[in-house]
Amino acid sequence: MRVATVEIWQGASAVLEAVAYIEGLIAAGRPIREVVFDPMRFWSEALRLERDHGLTLTEWPQSTGPHDDLQRTAAVAHRGG
Repeated sequence: MRVATVEIWQGASAVLEAVAYIEGLIAAGRPIREVVFDPMRFWSEALRLERDHGLTLTEWPQSTGPHDDLQRTAAVAHRGG
């Protein structure tokens, strides 16, 4: 698989920015193969994106690795089209 884009958001508005970005890709007709997210902050939005858009969501907890202090919210991998 070729990964065309990986995005990482941090900070207080990260969840809102990630959702807006993902929904912008959907609106532009870009195929999204998978959304990888940290369930600590993004769980409810992940469920909504899965329900509303049929996306594949994969949990990637950031609290189990050496970078516990990072507040990474979501990474989006999609194929370019």
